[in-house]
Amino acid sequence: RPQPFCQAGFVAIAHYHSALCTDLGQTDPRLARVTARLAAQGVTWRSLTAAELATAATFELLLQALHPLIHTSFRRNFLFTPLSQHEFSRRYQPLRAYLRPELCWLATAAGQAVGFLLALPDYSQGERAGETLVVKTLAVRPGRTYAGLGALLLARSQQQAQQLGYRRAIHALMHTANPSRCLSDRYAEPWRRYVLLSRQLANATTGSLSLKIPLPILTGGLRER
Repeated sequence: RPQPFCQAGFVAIAHYHSALCTDLGQTDPRLARVTARLAAQGVTWRSLTAAELATAATFELLLQALHPLIHTSFRRNFLFTPLSQHEFSRRYQPLRAYLRPELCWLATAAGQAVGFLLALPDYSQGERAGETLVVKTLAVRPGRTYAGLGALLLARSQQQAQQLGYRRAIHALMHTANPSRCLSDRYAEPWRRYVLLSRQLANATTGSLSLKIPLPILTGGLRER
């Protein structure tokens, strides 16, 4: 519990949780209608290909397509910081070595990325990494046009993971106010809870409070990677 930090002057500024899905084959009955509507609107979806992850150059093309979608989807999120295309690529290129293309799903419309799900094996499990899927990012272009697309991508990824022998999925680190939590609740149960603490520090020169240090504190078990 974070009481010692609160006694030291830290205050909670956000709450997060991760959820655990133990039935990867379950399907929301509403998805059939959502699938038909999105297809009629010209939206297509697929898992990534091995070719897209084969080299840094091919992965860079994918990152360039995803950059505007990620920023549009997350720009209203708490503590969101915009990144240039160069910085975005620099940060995420190292991830290529850890991805399995079958687990990551991309949706497009009119040649533009409108939805993306990033998932990868839980490498913290060592030799058992192939049993647990970690859903790290789910981005959908805002607007009623793409309502339900996130649910569709999540279902496809989890079903594909089940076919590959995965037994469970972790929906990792969702802000309690994020719409993704409502989506996750259809498939998973709360598993880990976190609180983000912050404390302002006095400026040594002026004596004013000017620096804020966020600190994540686990409130229910071991923090997964």
